[in-house]
Amino acid sequence: MYLRTRWKRVFLLGIGIFLVLLGFKTYALDEQTPVANVVLIGATGDLAKKYLWQGFFNLFRGVKQNSLDLHFTGGTRLPFNTGNEQLTKILQDSVNCQARDEECLDSLHAFLDRVDYAQLKTADHYRDLCTSLTDGASSRREEGRIFYLSVPPFAYPEIVEHINQVCRPPDPRTWLKVVLEKPFGSSLNSAQELSVQLSKHLKEEEIYRIDHYLGKPGVRTILPFRHSNRDVLDPLWNHKYIDYIEIAMKETLDVKGRLSFYDKYGVIRDVMQNHLTEILGLVAMEIPNDLNPASVQKSKVDLFKDVLPVTSSQSVIGQYENYAREWMEETNQNPGNVTFTPTFAASILFINNQRWRGVPFVLMSGKKLLEKLSYVKVVFKNQAVCPTSVSWRKDSNCEAKQIVFVLSQSGSKYPHILLSKSFPKPILPRGIREDKTFPMEEFQVFNRPLSDYRVYAAASEDAYTSLIKDCFHGDRSNFVDTERLMASWVIWDNALKGLQKVMPRIYSPLQSQTGWLNFEVKGQTLQYTVQETHTDDYFQSSLASSYEADSSYFRNQPLYHGNAETTIEDLAKSIFEVAVSTVESKGKFHIAFPGGNSPKTLFSLLASRYRVSFPWENTHIWMVDERCVPRADPRSNFNSLQELLLRHIAIPHFNVHPMPTELINGLCNPEDKGPQVYAAEMSRHLERERLDFVVLGSAWMDTRRPYFQRAPH
Repeated sequence: MYLRTRWKRVFLLGIGIFLVLLGFKTYALDEQTPVANVVLIGATGDLAKKYLWQGFFNLFRGVKQNSLDLHFTGGTRLPFNTGNEQLTKILQDSVNCQARDEECLDSLHAFLDRVDYAQLKTADHYRDLCTSLTDGASSRREEGRIFYLSVPPFAYPEIVEHINQVCRPPDPRTWLKVVLEKPFGSSLNSAQELSVQLSKHLKEEEIYRIDHYLGKPGVRTILPFRHSNRDVLDPLWNHKYIDYIEIAMKETLDVKGRLSFYDKYGVIRDVMQNHLTEILGLVAMEIPNDLNPASVQKSKVDLFKDVLPVTSSQSVIGQYENYAREWMEETNQNPGNVTFTPTFAASILFINNQRWRGVPFVLMSGKKLLEKLSYVKVVFKNQAVCPTSVSWRKDSNCEAKQIVFVLSQSGSKYPHILLSKSFPKPILPRGIREDKTFPMEEFQVFNRPLSDYRVYAAASEDAYTSLIKDCFHGDRSNFVDTERLMASWVIWDNALKGLQKVMPRIYSPLQSQTGWLNFEVKGQTLQYTVQETHTDDYFQSSLASSYEADSSYFRNQPLYHGNAETTIEDLAKSIFEVAVSTVESKGKFHIAFPGGNSPKTLFSLLASRYRVSFPWENTHIWMVDERCVPRADPRSNFNSLQELLLRHIAIPHFNVHPMPTELINGLCNPEDKGPQVYAAEMSRHLERERLDFVVLGSAWMDTRRPYFQRAPH
């Protein structure tokens, strides 16, 4: 359907006559009508299928056909027949009219008529394509060319070299724009290297680095809202009145299917260094008098240069519990390989300028959480004076005010702005309206009743549609220029280096909602509220100092020490190595775990990182101690072992040996001789009555029974 040959013209002529007979409007092309060419490289990929072709169709509908014609070429490395067939199916399945009105259907037919396929694998392919573009525009003026690169960044240098050498328009009046998808490097150095390679072939004004989050309707409301209400907000938009600002992007999905990419980047590179940092710029930048692209770019760059570089101590990271297993299976990892790639992170940022000095900006994002929600929350200090009359202030009690930009939320069609009623009614920019139907009861994060807010809804348009239109019209406000890109990498580069060897906290979706991922600001640092391990004062003061002189061994065995994350990581790796070697030599591996809080993170780590590679079927698990409670009781040590480890691994049930706390005469009755029963069971299973590995907790608790007091060695 998309092959421009003589038979196609005849076929389309027949279709045109048929459509006229049916009453459809046809698009007759005036030979004097200027043309603009759009080339999508990576035309059959997921991004093109989900968003880009629909975005190009929406652009086509928005351009007046009598003043400018648009022509589209989809390119891939596939041979013509294969690629053309795939592209045809994608266009049929993915490009549509939301409302089946006659005008849209007419436009759809006209759009499909203007899409061709081209194989783009070699320099000759690019030369042939661009020669045809030039020849096709010979009878009328070519307005411009857009090359949209929906391909991995490693392909950028070669493609832009081809574009520069054989695809530049011959007429100097014809503009050239090259759109690039993130990631734009994985570090400051790699971003600089890629930028240098691009600059050899393209001018800065020809490069359009796209961050699709800047096209989201909720994000696009921030700057216009601030600008429209600057007379009221600007005097309050500073460290004197604002307590903190929170920028969050929470997702319920995992990353299965894209782990080969994701594991190289993680949540900070994937979301925080770009999307959330760009939003920070919109919230914190100085508002220029005129929101023209150049002024917005300059103001945001100036702000980025004032943001202090983030350190690893200003960040906490986590990893959802099944990530390591998914990574091993999807990327065919060798047994024993581990990944520290975070799927959750939170960081605290500070801006070193007069307006924001001392105000914490908390950026947070995570995968596989219990809710899908993205927002910007600006929380004002309690002592902030309400900018209204005395009588109004009395009615509102001058409670702490909030402005919340709800960028996206599961179940909500439109983004929203929530404004505390202690503010005067705002001036609404174009496209924003008051919404009294907003389901505020679904928002648990804000912990405030709906009656405290005025709620405004923003018009909704697909992010890629918005950005494609911006690119076509030359509006660079929502595209990332080189200077801003480098400034954002300066902010994050040190933290990324420092977090490379930090073990992320393992979490489940449920744990993400029960305080396990809660964090708090401590001065200039960030830390988890709930600590992973417990160490009592006696252990720290008496035992730890006793062995400080010999930090490598204790009783002729390796001694692991350091912060909690590093110690548990080393311990888990040691358990794995000993288990593998023991099974190889003896066929079985016996290990005993303690109870209490100490081993919980170790259990989660073993369950996630070593679920597949560990020899569980040849492993016997014993317990060092138990509480005198039923096994189903949440306080039971076995219950913790079951929930955090056993239910996630493939271990035979008869290889698990819980302590016999309930026998004939009830719970922990001395007449049942539970310790002796357990000791006899160990004797039946253990060679020379020795365990292969014993993990001891950091403290004994009165409610636990230390069965190993007289048990085998």
